[in-house]
Amino acid sequence: MFKACEIRKGAEESEESEAARRGKERQRKVPVAVTIVVKILGMCLHEALRAYEARRLRSADRDEHLLLRSRMVQTQAQGRWIDLIGQFRAAILTVNTEAGRALLRVENSPGTRLRIEREDGIAIQVQYNSALHRVNCSEPSADTSAREIELKALPVDGNDSTVWVDRTTRRLVPDAQIAEAVLQSLLQFAPIHA
Repeated sequence: MFKACEIRKGAEESEESEAARRGKERQRKVPVAVTIVVKILGMCLHEALRAYEARRLRSADRDEHLLLRSRMVQTQAQGRWIDLIGQFRAAILTVNTEAGRALLRVENSPGTRLRIEREDGIAIQVQYNSALHRVNCSEPSADTSAREIELKALPVDGNDSTVWVDRTTRRLVPDAQIAEAVLQSLLQFAPIHA
């Protein structure tokens, strides 16, 4: 029985050594062109991996940048709304000074609403939505749709900044221009008297 195990073991070893010898012969017989193709594929795989990693890093950077912009809007929103109220008040003061009387009057309810009334009772409202960081400027006429602007963090002159963007035109709108446009529509509105 011991001899039978040794014979089987010897046969297994000779089969393994024969397989190894054939594998080495095959490796020696592999054409140079196949070796080059394998190397090229390896380089392509390496390049694909490097490109994937670069895209993944850019995506992570973009996600982080969007998060930082979102935080920037959240932290600066209330201050930007207060600045916009200041622009409205300054523009109203200018109009009243030029008119020589109190042509426009402003009422500011706690924090989120500004009501501007003309001397004949026609009024518009400027409403701030703190959750969406949007300002809705109503028009004196019910036929005209309200103007909506949104606070966004965008690159301005190479640096991120919070800016007002008109949601209809997608253009940046400075605070002073918002106030002037709203007051202009209020002053130009002529009610139809029956």
